[in-house]
Amino acid sequence: ATSSLDDMAPGTSFSPILSDVLSKSSEKVTRVVFVAGKLYYDLVKAYAEQSSELTDKIAIVRLEEICPFPRDELASELERFPNVQ
Repeated sequence: ATSSLDDMAPGTSFSPILSDVLSKSSEKVTRVVFVAGKLYYDLVKAYAEQSSELTDKIAIVRLEEICPFPRDELASELERFPNVQ
């Protein structure tokens, strides 16, 4: 995957964490998977092959920056999922 020039145009900003866009309801999520790099695309492919009963319980969050570690952003993202174990 690559970024388009529009992703880097004036008025855009870098985000150290990209929120889950696959889960339908943050209330149903019980597990959050944090992933970096190309592994995200492998997980999305496997995710699409699973039953909705399983995928409704899993959120995949992309870490785009590891150093410095985005601790505050990570904590904010986890707050979206009140039932994570």
